[in-house]
Amino acid sequence: MENQTIKAAIVALASLYLFASCNNSTNTTDNKATSTTEKNAVETILTGQITNILASEMILSSDNFSDTVSLNPANQFTFNWKLANDGYFVLRNGNRTVHLFISPGDELHLEYDNHDILNSITFTGKHSEANQYLKQKYQLMVAHNLAGSHLYELPVKEFRYLADSLYVTEKLVFESYQKQHPALTQTFVQMEQASLLYDWATKLMEYPRLSPQANTIDGTTYFNFLQKLDVNNSTLLPLYEYKIFLNAYIAWHAEEHIKKLADQNLEPHEMTLFRLQQVNSQIKNQTVKNFLLGSMVKEQVKYFGYKNCEWVFKTFEANCTDGLLKEQLLAPYLKYQALETSGTAPEVSFEDMEGAKSGLNRFLGSYIYIDVWATWCLPCKRESPFFEELGQKYAHKNIQFISLSVDNKKEDWSSFLQVKGTSRNQYWVENAELFLKDYQIKTIPRFIIIDPQGKIIQVDAFRPSEPDLSWFNQLPDKPQV
Repeated sequence: MENQTIKAAIVALASLYLFASCNNSTNTTDNKATSTTEKNAVETILTGQITNILASEMILSSDNFSDTVSLNPANQFTFNWKLANDGYFVLRNGNRTVHLFISPGDELHLEYDNHDILNSITFTGKHSEANQYLKQKYQLMVAHNLAGSHLYELPVKEFRYLADSLYVTEKLVFESYQKQHPALTQTFVQMEQASLLYDWATKLMEYPRLSPQANTIDGTTYFNFLQKLDVNNSTLLPLYEYKIFLNAYIAWHAEEHIKKLADQNLEPHEMTLFRLQQVNSQIKNQTVKNFLLGSMVKEQVKYFGYKNCEWVFKTFEANCTDGLLKEQLLAPYLKYQALETSGTAPEVSFEDMEGAKSGLNRFLGSYIYIDVWATWCLPCKRESPFFEELGQKYAHKNIQFISLSVDNKKEDWSSFLQVKGTSRNQYWVENAELFLKDYQIKTIPRFIIIDPQGKIIQVDAFRPSEPDLSWFNQLPDKPQV
């Protein structure tokens, strides 16, 4: 049983880190390589060939670099750039990613099948041994086949024994590999040692938050492991494991403070504010602080949008010193604020089931309650019956209820409606990317209210399942024809 539990513990990192395939499919990577001005930068080459391609281009990126190249007819690619320092890179084709370690002057070649990256990938060329180790490391994780939640169900002593045993085993495996491959760079060795350390530390940090047996923890001794760690080491920020640990560390501190509140039922933006405050109090290194501030704001926007985030962005702006990061995150928020303060609704073009095109101008003279949705969005589907019910209830009022689909393919939308049964004012947005950008929509469903003159009343309005009925009731009736 114990061996099965140990086998159960390592797969979580592989599923999160190695070859992620469930991320948002919209790529925002720059199409141009970020150039370096460091004098010691040298030419570095990455070549490869893949089978079962998911896109016609390859994207290579790191924290301070990004480049995109097209695959040739044989599905081969070449990246050639100036590199000054060793580091971790992410190679992407479609929604499949491969994590690499590349050093200045490397001429690394790789080949793999997108349908089975982990087992098919091969490396040749200078410093290929570092990437071969990464492959073996992730294969070991998958072979141990552990669901992360299983680990946190254990009593605290058994959990700690298992976590420590896994860490020691992983260190021994890496030390053995080092002896067999003395050409591994010092940077790679140091970073991988830190990777193992902070992966172990994250497990220990998460246990008090996720385990149903957290109340059995001896708080006077359990957190002694933190004495081995450094939360202010900006040189480790390229490490995924270090970033995950930092977020877990701040989350724990925030939740400890929240436990002291009389009302612990916080909204997402309130939780984010607590975390930002803990970043300011717990982190001294400004580079690490900037990363965490940005990370938490991005998470808030990605999962919950901009609504009620005024103090989140004020706190971020006041404490972040990274000008580029501030510009990246504040610019879209300022656009959202402009929309929120009764700005003119940007025009949007959409089609009905018969292909007839129209826009918001068609509904001028009426209030408009817009449902932004997609066929793949389960929360959107849950809101749909409530939306239709409101439309029927207030059919006598001077308001139009329109549904705008942001599905990538019109066929997905039309097929869904044919099965579901069509209702009035169902449309497919022709340029969903532009529409989402114009209205600063980060999550769906989103509901928008526009007045008869085309001015935005609410850019992020109440959901149909929790309607403000008093607002609907005060609307004027439809004009008599």
